[in-house]
Amino acid sequence: MDPFELNNFFSNKTIVFFGVSKTVKFQVKRVFFKLNINPQVSEEETPEGFLKMVKSNRSAVYIIENDNYNSDIVRLGKLLRELSPPERPLVFLLSNTTSKERFFKLAQDHIEALVLKPISFAKMLRVFSEAAQKESLKDQYYRHIALAKSMVLENKLEEAIDLLEDSLSFSRNGALSHCCIGEIYKEQKEYLKALHHFFNALERRPYHYRSLANIFNLFQETNRPIEAYQALKKILSLYPAEPKELCQAFHLCIQNGNFEDMEKLFSMYFQHQERDKELDRYASAAITTFCLHLIETGAIDSLQKHILSLKKTKTPRTPYFKKIIFKLRKHGRGSSIGQVLELFDEREKLSIDYKMCLYAFYSSTKTDDFTLKYSITLVEQGARDELLYRETIKRLKKLGQKEEAEKLKVKAMEVWPSFKP
Repeated sequence: MDPFELNNFFSNKTIVFFGVSKTVKFQVKRVFFKLNINPQVSEEETPEGFLKMVKSNRSAVYIIENDNYNSDIVRLGKLLRELSPPERPLVFLLSNTTSKERFFKLAQDHIEALVLKPISFAKMLRVFSEAAQKESLKDQYYRHIALAKSMVLENKLEEAIDLLEDSLSFSRNGALSHCCIGEIYKEQKEYLKALHHFFNALERRPYHYRSLANIFNLFQETNRPIEAYQALKKILSLYPAEPKELCQAFHLCIQNGNFEDMEKLFSMYFQHQERDKELDRYASAAITTFCLHLIETGAIDSLQKHILSLKKTKTPRTPYFKKIIFKLRKHGRGSSIGQVLELFDEREKLSIDYKMCLYAFYSSTKTDDFTLKYSITLVEQGARDELLYRETIKRLKKLGQKEEAEKLKVKAMEVWPSFKP
């Protein structure tokens, strides 16, 4: 593209710098000066202000310098992912080579170009020229996409597919076209055709988030949890995890028995900056299930570490500790129960769940006589636990107190009509 066409392309655009050093800013402005381009230039200093500007001014050109895959870039990627391509502004990311791999994954779909430093006139000329050329094709390409979208709304599905196939001639890779065709087939429940086009999109753009998400959702809808989990693992390996995605990963990982992946998911959870209540609940349940798995398989070397990690979640821990303690009792590890009991704080020790955990410890380490006295105390304090009643009745009978056992059975049936000792 010659300088005149570039000048024409940039003349009506605002150039917005974010996080760009004085040296790099000078080099970029020098490129514009050499090309006799004099666009309006502004600068945004705060991440919040920058993201707000991206939302409100999508015709601007944004130039970012960032050498670390930090929260600002994660938030930008999330925002750009939410914008449909015609509304997505031009964003150029300037970075060093050490972070090339991670930035490239973000840049592939959502950012116009990743420019590796040092900046040179030739490099920037090539990048700007390619962007301008793509923009001219985008107008036609996205016009086809938009028209196809309106046809889908009118239920003209065959016409929409034909138009999307025609749009491929205006794009170098056509990932979005294939993805849109796949979505039409997915809605028609023609899943094989849908997958064919989603995978076609990924052949052209391996990090195409929308296609990856569609593949995951398709496997979820068709009750294929193994394939769904593999698709989700791919997404999590490429993009910062959304809370909902991590919840789904915990669920599928446990459902499929992929316990070897759990520690990696826990790491992602504890490093996540946007943990919500639902994610906290899923993580607590997943950590607990993993602890139960370790107890069942006898691989308890790392058990204490994972039990301790429950303290880092924001959910009430007592019910989860209780599950772990009773599993330890079932597998004859009474001595390990004492270590878990030490993790309860003073407030938690007032709960009935804690007292049930003490019961599990006593029933593993104390005499029947001692345990019976404690269990009767729990019943008198209002504990409502079928297992407690059942085991207390059994001990009463064992110690020759059959009349007391029958009374407790009657009391249990008042609470649980189908109770069986």
